[in-house]
Amino acid sequence: MTQQTDYPNLVTLEVDGLTFEGWKSVKVTQSIKHGAIAFGLDVTERWYGRSEAWRIQPGASARLFIDGTLVCTGYVDALEIQIGETEHTVNISGRSKAGDLIDSSTVVPGGNFRGADAMSIISAIVKPYGIGIHTDPESDAPSRVANARFNGKGAAIVKKTSKGGKGKSGTGARSAGRQRIGNFEINQGEKAYDTIQRLCKLSGLLVFSRPDGDLQIARSGSDRYSFALPHVKHAAAKFDWTKRFSQYIAKGQQSDPDFGNVGSAAVVWTNAQHAAYVKKAQAHLAPSATVNDPAIANYTSPTGKTTTRYRPCIVRPEGPTDPGVTLERAQWQMSRDYGESVNLKVTVQGFHAPDGSLWQVNRLIRVTDDRLNLDHELLIASVEHRKDASGTVTEMELAPQGAYTPEPVSATSAGKSTGKAGTSPLWTR
Repeated sequence: MTQQTDYPNLVTLEVDGLTFEGWKSVKVTQSIKHGAIAFGLDVTERWYGRSEAWRIQPGASARLFIDGTLVCTGYVDALEIQIGETEHTVNISGRSKAGDLIDSSTVVPGGNFRGADAMSIISAIVKPYGIGIHTDPESDAPSRVANARFNGKGAAIVKKTSKGGKGKSGTGARSAGRQRIGNFEINQGEKAYDTIQRLCKLSGLLVFSRPDGDLQIARSGSDRYSFALPHVKHAAAKFDWTKRFSQYIAKGQQSDPDFGNVGSAAVVWTNAQHAAYVKKAQAHLAPSATVNDPAIANYTSPTGKTTTRYRPCIVRPEGPTDPGVTLERAQWQMSRDYGESVNLKVTVQGFHAPDGSLWQVNRLIRVTDDRLNLDHELLIASVEHRKDASGTVTEMELAPQGAYTPEPVSATSAGKSTGKAGTSPLWTR
């Protein structure tokens, strides 16, 4: 594998056809938790290698490169100038095109979409901004985005992302991807990115910015590195169980005007029949489901000592839910709480991964570190490339995949012991 010293870590800003280098400091951040890629650059009054005075104004189109690789396409947001007796410095900050979606309100004729599939709604929202939508061809992202549990037909035109990162037009082939949403209301004043997130959450998908300025829709951990995390310069890990519970009780509700409809004929019930009907009605109209987290209910320490704890949590699903969805919601909450109980921040040398590519978000990587007593595959949630007088590093935030997976996973992935007694999937002995 290529050594970090083989890369110049050259950061280049392209504005209005002109390129600029020679930064005092650089910070470029991408995260699956935020819609836009952000950058901040500190410069002196004149650029390295250029004799003419520079002028960059907020609103200018910009592209940022690291060693010739595109990392951000968007606009300059702000210009901050500091003047002193001995120096004149300027800070330039900007974001990818998705920054406009984060700042701007969703504006559509009539304030709603009727009879449209989710991909068509998203495409209509981003079209005025000149932003494209990409999905992973190896997942069912187009179908999942469009599947909002409504009936109807209609195909969505989407871009499927190849391994090389380029997109091509395609048509959602699965029946789920042809479903239309009966009536999708826009909340007045709602930001465009929030609207898109609402649609993606219906199908348990993430939406975040790409280096080319478009949006990527994908499941969490849609790809993984073939190597383990290399030696780290610094690491900070937090393991917090205060928001994990031994028992998750989901209580849903739904309306069904046809439930129990026996026509116009009168029905005479015995007390037992009436009690059975009431029980059936409660299970159907107010479904409940319970799942247990064995790692909390019966914690086993590395020494083999078992501690029983009672920590119940009542979960109220958003919107109507049938019994199956109610169970899924309880499982998802347990998985999410487990994922959020672990947070790892690491700093590695340079901008490049061992395979020569720039570090990327939404990838799984094996983390093995005896100092942290940690041996687990974690998801890279954010990447921050940073360069200043102290050196060139990449800081990454990692967590279990469940922290960013809206869809439920099996209980075994939520802290259940595997193999030896007292061994959590997150900890080595």
